[in-house]
Amino acid sequence: MFFLLNMVVILGFLDKTEIQVNNSAEKDWQKMNKKELVATIATSGGMSKVRAGQALSAVLANMVNAMEEGERVTISGFGSFRVVERATQKGRNPRTGESIIIPAHKTVKFKPGKNLNRRVEEE
Repeated sequence: MFFLLNMVVILGFLDKTEIQVNNSAEKDWQKMNKKELVATIATSGGMSKVRAGQALSAVLANMVNAMEEGERVTISGFGSFRVVERATQKGRNPRTGESIIIPAHKTVKFKPGKNLNRRVEEE
């Protein structure tokens, strides 16, 4: 519960903030790196970039800790993250074409929330 309250306080401004992404003509896709996200948080939250970076790092560390303990991390209106177990499966080495066995492993799945889906569809 404490974790989710921190998330709401730190990221609460996201509902009201439009994130601007650098639109370069030479790129087919857009991306925002951590540095740009920290700058956006700082501007939107009226804080220094150092403080925004600390806040983002704290949020991400708490998310990782929660998922390591098997918890699902939900950010209302954005989406949820959870750890899933992938079964052993067959695959191919792309260089040699040789059949290989991909061992069972854990990975993180993200399921977007309704608000995020709605906003992406509007674009």
